[in-house]
Order: sequence, then structure tokens, then C-alpha cells
Amino acid sequence: GEKKKKKKKAAPPPEEDDGYGEESQPPPRTSTVNPKDVPWANTAATTAMWELIDRADMQNIDGWLSQDPDAVHMRSEDGRGPLWWANEKGNQEIIDLLRAKGVRNDLKDSTGKVPRELRK
Repeated sequence: GEKKKKKKKAAPPPEEDDGYGEESQPPPRTSTVNPKDVPWANTAATTAMWELIDRADMQNIDGWLSQDPDAVHMRSEDGRGPLWWANEKGNQEIIDLLRAKGVRNDLKDSTGKVPRELRK
């Protein structure tokens, strides 16, 4: 019989494995939501983000926001979100990260405070 040779082309190694495989495109890395349209609600996500900021877990905050850029705009029911919490903790490194991810610093919480007013 005739031998059929299957040529396997070795795919070039990906520069960075984004975990999405070759078929799907990674999500955009910039937020597409209007921060003013984000609902104010206490959710599992706001709790988890608050805890990461509370323990200054830069690696996981950065990883989360890289995968889900819209998360930078999350707001709990008092109107506060990651930038308020980072200011409350006085953590400049996290504040800088959030600013780099596009968070607004001019929005007000339910008491009319902008994030930097929580700075200790």
C-alpha cells in the first residue's frame, strides 16, 4: 500500500499564552463601559476586589483587571469602588495601577466624595 505522509506544521510558540487557544481572540484589554453607567451594588466581585485591595494583592488585582478591564469601574452600593478603597488604604501602588487601567478619579460616591478625599 501507499504510505500517506501527514505533514504536521509546528505552530510557532505563542509569545504569551493567553489561555484562549488559537481559535478565539483574547478580549480587548481596555474597558468599553461608561463608568457612569456602572450599577452600584454589593456583589461577590466588589467584595473580592475590596479584599484584594485590603491585603494589597497587586498581582491578583493586576491579573483580574488585565482579564476584565471593566472591573476597574465596579462600584459597591455606597458608590465606592477600587480607587476609593485604594485611597482609603493609602496604597499609592494600587492607585497608580488603577489609574493606568483607566479608572476615573472624578466620580463621587453616595456622600459626594471623590476617591482622593478618602486618602488617609
